Amino acid sequence: MGNIGQISKDERLTGAAGAISLVKGLCKCKIDINKFDDRLLLQKSMFLLNRMNVAPFYNFSMYVRGPYSSGFAKDYYAIRDSEGNEYQNAQPLEIDDRKASELSGIISRGRKFMEALTTLISVLDYNPGTKHDRVIEITREIKPGLKSEIAEAYTFLKDESKVLKIRAT
Repeated sequence: MGNIGQISKDERLTGAAGAISLVKGLCKCKIDINKFDDRLLLQKSMFLLNRMNVAPFYNFSMYVRGPYSSGFAKDYYAIRDSEGNEYQNAQPLEIDDRKASELSGIISRGRKFMEALTTLISVLDYNPGTKHDRVIEITREIKPGLKSEIAEAYTFLKDESKVLKIRAT
């Protein structure tokens, strides 16, 4: 994957606005960065877009609700027009239909599923070569309230996903 420092700030902000516009279109919803659930949706969506090799790329760290990028947060707070409206005129990022369809399907499964999925992917990333049973166990320790969503997320990655694949271990 790329590095956040490889593009100009204007290109990064334009890309971030495009990603937000894309997510708005896929979820058929209004995004309000003043609402926690909307910020959570954006964070998880950007994490997944980066996993699909879609720029702009951000560094993510594990937080209470899963992967979080402070750089992306700074960018979505910085993108406002003169009246304080966010992303209203941004062109959606152009991504291939397969990636758009997969992200749309993930979003439609709900925020708990997205939190479980992105956390599971992060645990897999932080523990390369670890048996999947152990990765699931670690993820359940981190997210004890999402046990069924973690199982669903693992099945999705293993059997259903056309873009976000995991290696067998």
